[in-house]
Amino acid sequence: MIPFTFNDIDVGARLVEALARQATSLRGMPITYGDLLTLARSLHPKDEVLGRAVPVGIGPKLLFVQGFCAASGFPNLACLAVNRETSRPAPGYQGD
Repeated sequence: MIPFTFNDIDVGARLVEALARQATSLRGMPITYGDLLTLARSLHPKDEVLGRAVPVGIGPKLLFVQGFCAASGFPNLACLAVNRETSRPAPGYQGD
């Protein structure tokens, strides 16, 4: 298991909420990393940690999301987050 930082957990928890919103409102359409952060910020506009998050560092946060979903018996919401250029999850993503 990857040792998550407090930042990974804090931002990851906000991303779970944003990805759940994406999954229900847009029927599971993918969302780019940047748009995901924008959506999460719109849900938590005063969250300073989330405000500093950048797409380049989103990988560990999405791994937290994946682990949270698995532990909670939820579908893997992390698979909805994709790279803007490829429209696919990052190469390190091991899921389907």
